[in-house]
Amino acid sequence: MGAGFLHRWFGKREESLGFEERRFRKLIENSTEIITLLDEHFLPIYRSPASERYTGWTTEERRLRGIVGYTHPDDMESFQRLLDLVLVHPGKTYPLSFRTLHREGRYICLEGTIINLLTDESVRAIVTNLRDVTESKAAEEALRVSHEELRLLASHLQDVREEERTSMAREIHDELGQQLTGLKMDVSWLNKKTDLNSPAAREKIRDILSLLDATVGTVRRLAAELRPAILDDLGLSEALQWHAKLFAERSGIACSVDILGPRYLLPQGVATGLFRIFQESLTNVARHARATRVSAALYMEPDKVALTVSDDGTGFDVHQIIGTGKTLGLLGMKERALMLGGQCTWTSEPGKGTTIGVTIPVMTNLEEAII
Repeated sequence: MGAGFLHRWFGKREESLGFEERRFRKLIENSTEIITLLDEHFLPIYRSPASERYTGWTTEERRLRGIVGYTHPDDMESFQRLLDLVLVHPGKTYPLSFRTLHREGRYICLEGTIINLLTDESVRAIVTNLRDVTESKAAEEALRVSHEELRLLASHLQDVREEERTSMAREIHDELGQQLTGLKMDVSWLNKKTDLNSPAAREKIRDILSLLDATVGTVRRLAAELRPAILDDLGLSEALQWHAKLFAERSGIACSVDILGPRYLLPQGVATGLFRIFQESLTNVARHARATRVSAALYMEPDKVALTVSDDGTGFDVHQIIGTGKTLGLLGMKERALMLGGQCTWTSEPGKGTTIGVTIPVMTNLEEAII
């Protein structure tokens, strides 16, 4: 259907058209799709009625500046590159998405396709088929902003939680730990100074001392789990190796951490995030994997840090457990990595174990922070 034919066809009186022609004209006139025929200079030859309804411009007004002249400045460069491709690749359909100026002065978002049919004798035009997606784009942007705000809130809550854990760990270790140590010293003094002829009394004193030892150990363990002092004092590398040793002692599962490359003193947020991800990984192994060994590796560069945790456990089918509620630990690790601007991935197969991979970019150069 050539451009000249379209002019003649739409110029005909309704009664002079055949049934198929009338039906086709009605489809185009009432369609919500913006159908446009352009010449080799991207000036409109024909525009369906929807074009004027959505843009406010008449065909004559659009011809003054062409399709490019009404495009949003931020879209101009990519839009022009696409048009250049369209010219040199006739017959190929390209996706098209851009913002165009409305007669009222605002921009609307259009999406669709464009194809060069200049060499097709039945058309002899560049054809665009577009739809107005302004509202859906606005909804997408609002949703994106909402997600970003929720992520920022979650990140803030995570920071607050870490501060509270640090404060609680310090108070438990310093205050309660010192009080229990003082109490143990007093009981030991009484045991030495008091003349206890009763075997039962001496046994009771020994029981009290044993209970105090166990309580002091519990206090130290709770303080370390809330916030290990080694993470703040010696850095992530030593904290990971310390926790791996502790995990192996408690679970009976062999666990090792290899530190590859140079060791950098990471920003506190990054170090804490990776340590918590490592903790969650080992918790998942202990609960679900039935593994006999866990191997972890930490690799640091001046601009990023990567952590992998692999086990030789039963593994799982990733696709089958999505949405079942069994991936909350994995999703928590992924969200923590996203809050730090990184990514967390996992691979697993039944009978072949699981591997967690985390990569976090470091915005500041760490060359001067080598330890």
